[in-house]
Amino acid sequence: LLHNQELLHLWRIEKYFSRKGKLLDVGCIEGSLCLAAEKRGWEAWGVDISAKAIAYGKEKLGLENLRVRDFE
Repeated sequence: LLHNQELLHLWRIEKYFSRKGKLLDVGCIEGSLCLAAEKRGWEAWGVDISAKAIAYGKEKLGLENLRVRDFE
C-alpha cells in the first residue's frame, strides 16, 4: 500500500530528474519510500539506525536494499 506522502516525495524528486536511477533514503524507517520508488522504476536503497524497522521492511515489505547504519 503506497501512501500519499511517499508518492508526493517521489513526484518532487521526479520533477527534477528526467530519468529514474538510484535513490538513497537516509532515515528510511521501514522503507516505505523505497517501496514506492521501486514500484515506479527506481533502484532504491534505504538506511536507518533501527534494526527493528529495517527487519520489518525486509520481512513484511519484501525490500532487500535496506541496511542498518548508525553513522557514528
